[in-house]
Amino acid sequence: MIIVQRIRTEWTKKSRSHPGSVKRNSTPDVCECAHLNEKGQIYLQKIEYLERNDFEPQQTLFVDNAAEITKCGIKLSSTKEKCEVKFVWSWAYVGEPERRSTQVFSLKKQQFGQLIFNGRFGHTSSSGKEWTYEKNVINVYFANDFCNSDFLLDREPDKQFKSLERIR
Repeated sequence: MIIVQRIRTEWTKKSRSHPGSVKRNSTPDVCECAHLNEKGQIYLQKIEYLERNDFEPQQTLFVDNAAEITKCGIKLSSTKEKCEVKFVWSWAYVGEPERRSTQVFSLKKQQFGQLIFNGRFGHTSSSGKEWTYEKNVINVYFANDFCNSDFLLDREPDKQFKSLERIR
């Protein structure tokens, strides 16, 4: 079983300074896991802290949904013994600047890996070009079985990959 936790923080220029930056910068890199009571092989817990919602967490759980995993900027492949995690850059899901897609780590059973990356996104609005910014933390746990909901809170990642670029 693979448990993926995506923690996405999204903001605009409005939260680049105080007081919005305080809330933005206090979003966690790991959260309590959702209660998993559906049968599946891959669980994705998406937690979003959006400026437009005053950085209050909004949570969604997906079971065996490959399309949603792709939106996390990762590709997973696993055997009984290991789970390979690849960082996959795309404009739509990772944002600017462009980066090289790369294999980031391999997890054994009961190991926890963490990817942290940021990106800038542009879209057209009535006021012209507006930028949004994101920080994404992707926690991947290669589990034997169901776990307590707080199992990630008291441990450091066994493997970590960071791609934090200068975004303005």
